[in-house]
Amino acid sequence: MDFAVSLFLIDGAVLAKQVGRSVGLGDYVRLASLASAAAIVGGALGSEFESDEAVRRAAYGKRERQRREQAERERQEADAARSG
Repeated sequence: MDFAVSLFLIDGAVLAKQVGRSVGLGDYVRLASLASAAAIVGGALGSEFESDEAVRRAAYGKRERQRREQAERERQEADAARSG
């Protein structure tokens, strides 16, 4: 996906000017690989700073969140009934 985007968005003349030589398909492949690696590292670092709840909110839709919240309430009620 990154490869297709880089081909579409980055003009060859602009890339050639930045790298200081003519560019070919391999340069776009390397650019796409770099973008993918940076995204993976950024995502991994970002996930370290987010709480589990924030990650769940971002990853799951509203209905899934509602199901999880309901399951948690039921678990807490069952725990309270057992201890009370």
